[in-house]
Amino acid sequence: MSIISQTPARRPISFGVRFALGMAIAAGVLALALGDAGRPVLRVAASAQPHLPDMDLFWALSPVIKVHLVGALAALVLGAVLMVLRKGRTFHRVAGWTWVSLVAVTAGSTLFITELNHGRWSFLHLFTAWVLLITPIAVIAA
Repeated sequence: MSIISQTPARRPISFGVRFALGMAIAAGVLALALGDAGRPVLRVAASAQPHLPDMDLFWALSPVIKVHLVGALAALVLGAVLMVLRKGRTFHRVAGWTWVSLVAVTAGSTLFITELNHGRWSFLHLFTAWVLLITPIAVIAA
């Protein structure tokens, strides 16, 4: 008998440990990326006070920005739910298609958001092109 066949299997790392490790690595990368600008950002973040959104400000936005904002927030929440819940069930498939649709609507709406660059597209619209090109490829791969 070999030694390899006699060694017990390693216990898998729990989700909590993996999540904490991922958050610590992300915080480290963010701290390195911010450099000296990190202190003012942390100061502002520490003094933040949670509040409900200002709905008057929301209703004053253009319809395209409203669609973009609601689509992005819905995709963010649904994506988090999809990552946590069990895969392979009917809910996962239906919610996955819904998520893909939300991402496509969110990316597509950015084609009409040009107010920040005097009516022209900015370099950020390259992300729009990337998302609209890669989303069908990701669906096919899934």
